[in-house]
Amino acid sequence: MKYRQVLFVIVLVVFFLITNDAWAQCPMCKAALESGRKSGTQVGSTINYGIIYLFVLPYSIAMVFVVIFYRKNKQRKKQQSLNNNELSNEI
Repeated sequence: MKYRQVLFVIVLVVFFLITNDAWAQCPMCKAALESGRKSGTQVGSTINYGIIYLFVLPYSIAMVFVVIFYRKNKQRKKQQSLNNNELSNEI
């Protein structure tokens, strides 16, 4: 169990370290940013943050469901082991 926690933390740190270099846009967004730079507007300063916002929200919601499922599954396994111990003590 300790190994999984350490691995999870390492993966999480790696994801946070590589996000600064991952400013990727779709081709249409990239074209809008390049034309905005040529005309002198500051469109590009906030569009990357909007992309990250749209990326983070669905994954945050999915993570909530994963945590709920994990806790319920852990609780169910604990209850099953308690029931098995009670049955073995009765015999």
